[in-house]
Amino acid sequence: MRDHATIGVPAGPSRVEKKVRTGAVVGSHAVVDSMPAIVLAILAVLEARLEMTPGQTALIVAVGAACSGLVQPVAAWFADRFAPRLIAVGGILLAAGAFGSVGQVTSFEQLLVLQIVASLGVGAFHPPAAAAVGKLCGRRRALGVSFFFVAGMMGAVVGYRLGPLAVSRVGLENIHWLYVPVVLVAAGAALALRGVSHHEGDGTKETRTPVPENAGERWRAVWLLYAGNVLRFTCDASLIYLLLRWSQMFTIERNGAAGFDAAMAAQAGDLNGWMLAARQFGMAVGGLVLGVMVKRGLEKSVLISVPLAGAGAMALMAFSPELIEMLEDPRLLLPLAVGLVFATGFGYAGPVPVTVAVAQRLLPHRTSMASGLMLGGSWGFAFVGPLLCEGVIRVAGLQSAMLVVAVMLAASAGVSALVSGRLLQETAK
Repeated sequence: MRDHATIGVPAGPSRVEKKVRTGAVVGSHAVVDSMPAIVLAILAVLEARLEMTPGQTALIVAVGAACSGLVQPVAAWFADRFAPRLIAVGGILLAAGAFGSVGQVTSFEQLLVLQIVASLGVGAFHPPAAAAVGKLCGRRRALGVSFFFVAGMMGAVVGYRLGPLAVSRVGLENIHWLYVPVVLVAAGAALALRGVSHHEGDGTKETRTPVPENAGERWRAVWLLYAGNVLRFTCDASLIYLLLRWSQMFTIERNGAAGFDAAMAAQAGDLNGWMLAARQFGMAVGGLVLGVMVKRGLEKSVLISVPLAGAGAMALMAFSPELIEMLEDPRLLLPLAVGLVFATGFGYAGPVPVTVAVAQRLLPHRTSMASGLMLGGSWGFAFVGPLLCEGVIRVAGLQSAMLVVAVMLAASAGVSALVSGRLLQETAK
């Protein structure tokens, strides 16, 4: 393994150049994360058209999480040693090509293959891009990573609304046109990442950072941060699936119907898009607020308190129908659910960019690997969430599945409590 920093920037870049390049990478992240969101938002339509079972739909969500997540440490390893720009740009183009073909599928198996390929592309983009933003921002790393994180969230918000809108206006068969402009985004990312290198000998200036003397202690802290993020991202993947089922249930009850036809599937898809957007907006606001407000060295308290608050919101979401019955006004159910989903997203996603910045600070000689572990490496195991929730729903119902997610989110706070606060303060100096 190398004993020096994994990212270099061109010698003497001006502040303006750094800001422009950072902005381009951040903007490309918004577009990249909008691509899978478009497909997730129209899952109800795809489920009805392809006659998929609930288990197959859960598998589509789970595979997306697994592939986009587990590929990130691998992509980070290659980015730390070879060409980060090639990996990031290649990932963008691979994802656009696969997701753009979703409208042409005629079977569950075809959709599954496209989801796997596209998710690998999305995942490969993240480690080199996040590491580049952290390096370009210097001591304002936490703020830069927060903007990077929030851009992805906001891009997904757009995707969640754009998917159902495109299906209703031009049809599922024509959604590939949404992905054509991504080629221009890939070109912009290639220019922004030019000269950002993970190896010597290409005309860039490498920033050498020796392996810290207390590397073992630092790695232990990173693994605890990683475990907490595994739980948080599992909550995220679970909520994606639970909101689909909640939207279908709400649509059936609102229509007073016993079945679920194509028209109701479209209604549920539109409602699911709004609920996913509320979740994503909460994630974005959480990432931005904590990135701005949390001071270096004092991150531990936030990693405990914020997830606990999100767990409370998730528990209330599970009992939202009962709460509405107490208020005797069913019109309040939807706005209450939107608010609780926003708070839940804030609770589990807000701490994530904080963990990325802390991990990069703890491992200055492995910034891409730190980013990959905190983002995709954690997200990779989130695939168990939708499968677990589907199993709980079959046995005990939707409410119990939501309570399981609340418990997982609270557990992430417990793991974060084990991180050494002293170490965080020492490395913040």
